[in-house]
Amino acid sequence: MKVLAIGDVVGSIGCKFLRTQLPTLKKEKNIDLVIANGENSADGNGITPASAEYLFTSGVDVITTGNHTFRRKESYELFDSEDCLLRPANYPKGAPGKGICIVDKGRYQIAVVNLMGVVYLEALDCPFSVMESQSLMTPVLGAKIGGIPELINDGKTGILFESGNLKELTEKIEYLYNNKELCRQMSENCRDIKYDTIKEYSEKLIKLYKEVTK
Repeated sequence: MKVLAIGDVVGSIGCKFLRTQLPTLKKEKNIDLVIANGENSADGNGITPASAEYLFTSGVDVITTGNHTFRRKESYELFDSEDCLLRPANYPKGAPGKGICIVDKGRYQIAVVNLMGVVYLEALDCPFSVMESQSLMTPVLGAKIGGIPELINDGKTGILFESGNLKELTEKIEYLYNNKELCRQMSENCRDIKYDTIKEYSEKLIKLYKEVTK
């Protein structure tokens, strides 16, 4: 399986260049899946239905985006209807579209996840904030959304609440504030959390891939 990941395709010039070069590149390199960032594929910035269609018909399988995702209002509905046009998965709840898609390539099914960093950009849910806090022995009060529940052992290393439920969030804050001993114990529990190194994580992924491709 060969995946080609393309950075920012900018404006009509970038789109036209991609259309002329991509078919040959895919053939020469035996590319199976093409992912391209299209958040600035429209002239100026942003992405429009026309520029998204141009990228797809040029041979792109999945279009990712970033902080210019919703610069063009005419694209809002497209994010809800087009499975392989992604916006950042860590955008706030209720944002149009989705941040992950599954591409079926016959023998393989590939999951593509679109995340946006937070350095020098808009404040979003940081995908690493929970792990960073726990590494510093700080219990986390987190919403039951995305991958957060997978990282927090509710009542042991932090507290979970329903996303968007202000009343429950307030109650959980008061509960923690009035239970200093519980906070201390959860802090100690965070000490025992171990995250995989890059090498360990990659070895687990390779093992998993080998199992599913037998």
